[in-house]
Amino acid sequence: MTDDSNQRQPTISEIFAINRKPVRRVFLLLLVLAVVSVAMIFFIDPREYPVGGMCGLKQATGLDCCGCGATRATHLMLHGRFIEAFRYNPLWAIGWPLLVYVAASLVLDFGYGRRLPGRLHVRRWFWITLAVVLVLYSVARNLPWHPFTLLASP
Repeated sequence: MTDDSNQRQPTISEIFAINRKPVRRVFLLLLVLAVVSVAMIFFIDPREYPVGGMCGLKQATGLDCCGCGATRATHLMLHGRFIEAFRYNPLWAIGWPLLVYVAASLVLDFGYGRRLPGRLHVRRWFWITLAVVLVLYSVARNLPWHPFTLLASP
């Protein structure tokens, strides 16, 4: 019996034989869009000047989705006001570092064939857990009882 645990696992781009050059261009374009978006959120206060308008779910049903308040929370976090940001979207205020980590993992794996520890972006349990957490959070922040009302976006 051989020990397969020491063998190198292929990267996603190797598994799917992805040509990395076009993938890097797409990631570069997405990075530019992300930087422009973050700069816009930094300089324009979405509480005074709504940047993207209201959430479609909120407009149609009056209910908060898991992302409601995230733009306002991002603006506040960029200005160092983390406690206020937590008030607008607690999950986003806590979870954005995980999003950055997963995005960096995707870019490095797809674009450069390099890996970060954990490789969450290829773990099925991670995506299932994330989906369950987002659905439960969306439901919880719309419940009319205390302490769930603290999760609602102002």
